[in-house]
Amino acid sequence: MAPGEAWTWECADLAVADTVNTAVVQAVDPSGETVSDDDTAEVAVFTSEIVLEKTADPVLVPQGGTTRFTLSVTNTGSVPLSNITISDNVCSNVRFVRGDTNGDNRLAPNNRETWIYTCITPIDRITVNTAEVTGTDPGGGQPTDTGVAGALPYRPGIGVTKTATPTTVRAGGTVTYRYEVVNTGNIPLADVKNRIEDDTCSPVRYVSGDTDGNELLTGDLEMFEISAETWIFSCTTTISRTTTNTVVAEGVPSDLNRDPLGPPVDASDTATVNVTPVAQLPATGNRGLATPLTVATTLLLAGSAMVVVARRRRRPVV
Repeated sequence: MAPGEAWTWECADLAVADTVNTAVVQAVDPSGETVSDDDTAEVAVFTSEIVLEKTADPVLVPQGGTTRFTLSVTNTGSVPLSNITISDNVCSNVRFVRGDTNGDNRLAPNNRETWIYTCITPIDRITVNTAEVTGTDPGGGQPTDTGVAGALPYRPGIGVTKTATPTTVRAGGTVTYRYEVVNTGNIPLADVKNRIEDDTCSPVRYVSGDTDGNELLTGDLEMFEISAETWIFSCTTTISRTTTNTVVAEGVPSDLNRDPLGPPVDASDTATVNVTPVAQLPATGNRGLATPLTVATTLLLAGSAMVVVARRRRRPVV
C-alpha cells in the first residue's frame, strides 16, 4: 500500500438489532514491523410499519343516500413517518380530520398518534371501498397498508290490498274487511302490526302471515331472508250508509335486530260497501177519501141508529 493511498473495504450484513461494529486493520511495514488501527460504527435498527383501518357508517344506506367512510392511520413502527398519502378507489374527496397532535407533520411511532381521514359518498349500488396508505421512513423506505369497507344500498317498500265481505248490506248490517300486507322492497319492515289503521273500522287485528315469528315483514327481494311473507289483518264493523273507507299500512325499514334504519314507508287502499234502502209501502192515491177504518166506524154508527129507530117503530098499539 503506497503512502497516501486509501483502500476501501465493504461488508454487508443483516442487522436485526442495534449494533456497534468494530473494524481492525493491520499491515507490515518495510522493516517487518506490524502496524494496526481500529474504528467503530454504530448501527441503529428500526422498524417501519403503517396500519390502515377503514369503516363505513352507515353500512346499510337508503338507495341514493350517502355514507361516511372513516380511515384511521397508525404507525406501529419505531420511527416517525412523513409524507403520508392516501389513495381511494371510491372517494375522491378524502380529507384529513385530526390526529397530528404535535403538529410536526410526521406520524409518530409506537401508536402514539392516530390520524383520521374521512370521505362522504353516495351509494346507489353494492360498494366495496378500498384505500391504501403510504408513508416514508427516515431510511427512505415506504411502508404501505390497505383497508377495505363496504356499503349496501336498500330500497324499502310496502303494499296493502283491502277487500270487504259482503260488498252490499242493509242499513245496520255487518261487514268484515280483510287486509293483505306485503313487503315490496329489499329490506325487512318492523312494527307493521302496530302501524295499520282503517279510517272507519277499529280495531284492525293481526290474523296470520309472520311465518318465522320474528316480527319482521319480508319480501321477494329481501337481502337478509329468502322467504316472502303476506300478513293478513281483519276488522269487523256495522254500517248504516254506503261507505268507502281507507286503510293505511306502515313499516319501518330495519335490520334483523329490528333496529330502525330509516323513516317508515306506507301504502293505502280503499273498499266500498253499498247499503240498500229500506223498502217503502206504495202510496194509495186516495188522498181526501175516507180510510177503511173511517168507513167501518161510520157503518157501525149508522147501524146502531137504525136499530134504535126500529125499536121506536115497534111501540105496542093501545
